[in-house]
Amino acid sequence: MAEEVAIRGASSVTVARVIARARVSRRLFYEMFADIEDCFLATFDWAVEQARGVAIDAYSDEKSWRGGVRASLAALLRFFDEEPLLARLCVVHAAGGGPRVLERRSRVMAELC
Repeated sequence: MAEEVAIRGASSVTVARVIARARVSRRLFYEMFADIEDCFLATFDWAVEQARGVAIDAYSDEKSWRGGVRASLAALLRFFDEEPLLARLCVVHAAGGGPRVLERRSRVMAELC
């Protein structure tokens, strides 16, 4: 999903392209996801959880609040540098997603703040 979104943008990804890239059947896709937006949300949620884990680990290694915030941000930036497709999906393409994606993105942004 992240590769297809990077190539086509969130609003232009199709089930056909995702299943072709993933080499799975349409039946399996629909057993796992209700629709393409559901697949996008699952990918977005997974990427956010990966980023959250990196940031929390970096924060917990520090003794002060300020040091924790700095370490978390540095770790998050490193993660995004190492995973540019996930970074673009979370930061850029989620803003162009459907209503459920926008609502989820809004919740993640509120949590981050």
